[in-house]
Amino acid sequence: MLDPPNFVYSPRSLAIIFDFFYPPVEPRRLFVPSSLRTARIRMQYFINRQNLSRFLLKVLSARSLFALKEKSADYEWAKFSTDTVEHVVTGRYRAAIPPKMFFFPPSEVLDSPEPFPSAVLGVKSCDIRLLHTSDGIFLGGSAEDDFYKRKRADTLLISADCTDCKDTCFCVKMGLNPWPEKNFDINLSPIAEGFVVECGSNIGEDLVRQSPNLFQKAIDQQTREKEKNRRAVAEKVAAQNSRFDWREPSEIVAASENSTLWKDGSISKTCVECDGCRWVCGSCYCFLLGETQGFWDKTRTWDSCQSAGYARVAGGSNPRREKYQRLRNYYMCKLVYRPKNFGLLACSGCGRCIEVCPGKIDIRESLQKLSGAIPRK
Repeated sequence: MLDPPNFVYSPRSLAIIFDFFYPPVEPRRLFVPSSLRTARIRMQYFINRQNLSRFLLKVLSARSLFALKEKSADYEWAKFSTDTVEHVVTGRYRAAIPPKMFFFPPSEVLDSPEPFPSAVLGVKSCDIRLLHTSDGIFLGGSAEDDFYKRKRADTLLISADCTDCKDTCFCVKMGLNPWPEKNFDINLSPIAEGFVVECGSNIGEDLVRQSPNLFQKAIDQQTREKEKNRRAVAEKVAAQNSRFDWREPSEIVAASENSTLWKDGSISKTCVECDGCRWVCGSCYCFLLGETQGFWDKTRTWDSCQSAGYARVAGGSNPRREKYQRLRNYYMCKLVYRPKNFGLLACSGCGRCIEVCPGKIDIRESLQKLSGAIPRK
């Protein structure tokens, strides 16, 4: 078999290829599923732990319930039933796998979209940001993805404050707080006696009002405890990231596109192209369409721009032939292209990519190196 020809690209031809894959567009207004998330946060309620289980039993009468299950020092998503609902936890921090998998699973058969009446409990602030960026891809473009849209619209999001952080968390460096502020239906803030509850949508508000015997209006002492807990976690996240002095990650990466730090191995040297960072990222959206053997059902599976053949086209040409080019594209996609096209950073500082990387590549360290190499004006 003949080797593919080696094409030599001029800067002009590379620019044409770039514009083909990432056409410049005006920032779009992100999708808000159906009637969800239309109400402003207003009343704060209190619910104790026993009544929360009773409330979740009511949720289970109409929906499947997925929530966090502790596994060693991490959390995994699990399906709960009426027999196990008392074991639901809100989680000290985010799960090892992002909730994206509920709406864009690693592999799925693209048959007719079916109803997906579910509730996902334990979604964190970083996860909500990532879901919002995924909405921009699957619902905010010229065509909506019916499979993603159906699942998003049918899902009740019950988020929860972080009460601790992992050493890889850096949400505060990406402009977020470790507690959700919008785009949830119901949020739970753990306090000593139970939870302070906030409703972020009409659906969430209706559910709470339909159970007046379970919820009480929160008193000042409870809301003060909530705010105190929030400040403590935010300060802990900020303190563990105090050695990083970079700001405006979009500007840093955009200004460093031609930096030698990408190519000389300072950033990409230890990358083994395992795709781990892509698989655990809550905003990666690349996929591959295929067909099953025998019945020829159309399937969709996750794909990765880190793979050497991802950008290769007929004839063997490849605009991202080198490993450093593919890793640089990862940063550009998250921090430059997505904000340009959808108005939001596609990195929320969840730190999953740091945690999973066998090459110990830390996006915070990479931004620190790139920031230090930018010529000062």
